[in-house]
Amino acid sequence: MGDEKLKILIATHHFPPQNASGSLRQYSWAKYWSKIGHDVTVITRTKIRKENDLKLDCSFFEVIEVDNIRTKLEKLAVRFDKLLKKINLNNQTDHRKIEPEKKSLKIKNRVLFEIGNLLNRIIIYNKDVIYNKGVMYAARTINLLDTGWINESFRKIKQNRYDILVSSFVPSTPHLLGLKIKQQSPDIFWVTDYRDPWTTKSSRAKSFFPFNLIEEYLERKVNNTADLIITVSEPLANEIKAKYNIDNVEVVENGFDTEDLENISPEPYWKDEKVRLVYTGSLWFWRDPSPLFEAIREIANSPQKNLLDKLEVIFVGMTSENLHNLIQKYGVGEWVRYGGNLPREDALRMQRDAHALIFLESAEVEGILTGKLFEYLFSGTKILGIGTVDNIGPGKLIKESGHGINFGKDVRKIKDYLVKLLVSGKKEYVEKNTKFLEKFTRKRQAEKVLELVEKYKQIKE
Repeated sequence: MGDEKLKILIATHHFPPQNASGSLRQYSWAKYWSKIGHDVTVITRTKIRKENDLKLDCSFFEVIEVDNIRTKLEKLAVRFDKLLKKINLNNQTDHRKIEPEKKSLKIKNRVLFEIGNLLNRIIIYNKDVIYNKGVMYAARTINLLDTGWINESFRKIKQNRYDILVSSFVPSTPHLLGLKIKQQSPDIFWVTDYRDPWTTKSSRAKSFFPFNLIEEYLERKVNNTADLIITVSEPLANEIKAKYNIDNVEVVENGFDTEDLENISPEPYWKDEKVRLVYTGSLWFWRDPSPLFEAIREIANSPQKNLLDKLEVIFVGMTSENLHNLIQKYGVGEWVRYGGNLPREDALRMQRDAHALIFLESAEVEGILTGKLFEYLFSGTKILGIGTVDNIGPGKLIKESGHGINFGKDVRKIKDYLVKLLVSGKKEYVEKNTKFLEKFTRKRQAEKVLELVEKYKQIKE
């Protein structure tokens, strides 16, 4: 775009300090666009500050936070947490464990407990737990109805003239704000970004009737109005093109900011000689570690059980109740533990220093290329793809990079690999495929978005 200084507005709910992979994509664009001289503003939802927040510098662009329904629920949950402290129940996440204590409560306190616990389930506040599909559907519908955030955000930025607007899904409200801005200012160049699918066939959590029909209508309107649509993979791009019969859809993958590795402590995360397998990130219900747990159980029931004395498998990040259930089901609690939702710097150090990294995904999921996969690829640590296969989606990237192995659901192959690793006790370092990784740097992707904007601007003219 030459030397032209652009005014760019980014509309997104996920943004620092929120510790989520979705925050990093938009942050890196704001960071690198600002560094090359553009005037960037980010409109996002108000965040409740937490101990594991992302500590990233946002001083070189403007960030406007606006309360949304989720923020209001979080603030309400804070009040309930303070109230629940008085009855010593605020840290409980499993009703079965606290049932005896709950029965001894007065009726008033029991009601307060149930309300507070429901709030925590819906908004995932102050918990390291992801809940089931029903809660995801409820959260999707709540966001869909959040016209207050859209209207207040529009009021805050409507007096400004922007050259480019970038809105990011999920949730849908940034796209709906984008639609309102585009209708009021037709000259603005609108880019809609899909980190995840909305209503196309790959979507895992569509709303229930009648909200599913509303979402279908709104996505069609958004995609037929936007000047450019970008998404994270070729399969997702093809889904959008086919469903809406449009051609202005391009791929900008997730990626990794190499500066993040430069800023973490060089000190080893662990001081002992244990063999550690690490999983970092959200453990949604479709990511199944069962083949790994079955392999560990088979070793435990074999003459080689003593090898497991060296093993520690750690899950870090937002996890599901199902993880704890699976640990019990397979009897692997002696070797598998949940490490909490840690600061991102700790997660990056763990990725760097682990013997191997666990990547969980279904072979049927072709189009979802998560940010975590790119963190793994840049870590220098071997990736163990559980559920992934060589020729589809994340497994294809793992294979092409040469940075890991795809096991699918083959318990025998996983077991054989673990035995070999435990016998040697040594980390097998990966030589980074620099040429392959270059296109997945956040800096390059920020440049690519602006190149695509210029390309489609010229097409329009």
